[in-house]
Amino acid sequence: AALAYLRASEVSETVRDKVELLDHAVARSPALEAPRWARFALRLDLADPKGAMADAEHLEAAARGAHLRHEVWRRAAEGFLACGHHAKAVTLFERSLRYMPDNPTAVAGLARSLLLAGRTGRALDLMARAVELGERKGKPAYDAVLTLARALADSAGDLPHAVARLRSIPAGEPESLDARGLEGRYREALGDLAGASIAFAHMRDTIELAKEIDAPRAAAWLVEAARFERSIKKDTLAAQRHLAVALQLLPRDAKVLALFRDVAVEAASSAPAVHPQVDPFSAEASRPPERERGRPNDEELAQALSDRLRGDPANAAVAIELADVLARLGRDLELFALLSARLEDATGDEHAVLVPRQIAVLERLVSDARQNERHEEAKLYGDVLARLR
Repeated sequence: AALAYLRASEVSETVRDKVELLDHAVARSPALEAPRWARFALRLDLADPKGAMADAEHLEAAARGAHLRHEVWRRAAEGFLACGHHAKAVTLFERSLRYMPDNPTAVAGLARSLLLAGRTGRALDLMARAVELGERKGKPAYDAVLTLARALADSAGDLPHAVARLRSIPAGEPESLDARGLEGRYREALGDLAGASIAFAHMRDTIELAKEIDAPRAAAWLVEAARFERSIKKDTLAAQRHLAVALQLLPRDAKVLALFRDVAVEAASSAPAVHPQVDPFSAEASRPPERERGRPNDEELAQALSDRLRGDPANAAVAIELADVLARLGRDLELFALLSARLEDATGDEHAVLVPRQIAVLERLVSDARQNERHEEAKLYGDVLARLR
């Protein structure tokens, strides 16, 4: 019955009904954890910290053993911290550590709470201890390393130490995306522009190789990297490479599209001439696909091919197939981004197949720019087109 009330609260549309149903669930089975935790979270959302604390105390009373009691207070502390109750979170993390003093996750949580409460000195010491505890247990706490690096940079102003911490996070970890992005940001602040450029390039590689990634967060980092390359390094081609990957992640994002268009216009004015090579494949393979109406499943196919290409960036066959699908869908800016990025490093077979497709998409971009009276953009695209021919 308690679980039925809990399920009903989950599908209820009004807060009053949710509260009433959870009260019924807890009353039916006071020792059952799921309804109690659900009411704890709802009370925090409704700015009722006293009620939430009462639920946490009941959960601790029902728990058996130091480990379970530790987990109750650590989870409760995370909830209070997420809702902005920093001082209360400090108290609850300290209570959880009474049961398991060497738990790196709880130590890192206490450090985050202290940091947000303005107690920077002790927070940095505890975060360093969390990192040390994780390494000692053979399970490096890279989330703690990342938080420590942010704290060193933002609160202590120790950018070199922050960069050193970030460098300890290896590729392939969930935190590696933010680690490489922050490394690039901090190296830029230190004046190490070459190091920042390398860090942002490694970040882009991390994104392209990841099988699952938070697309909006990754795209935001790529936009920051592109702006650095464009504004600080004056390297529009590097900026274009970052934005090409961002467009693959968020092909419909208006801001990314506009920024890519601006950078493409700048890059087009300084792009070197490219001479197509003799096609090593069949003549049919190198011919750009004719413009046709998109097939019903092309959207799903484009997404699937993009995912495959991120998992295997060196797969030329997938890149060519994706280019043809994007052409059918009329997603020319995204297609131009893909082809520009591939042509940077393409040689031999792939180069000869991609160049005709680049010519075709440039023709369409020129035509579209002229129709919408973007004459400067049309001229620059036309210059690149002339060199390709």
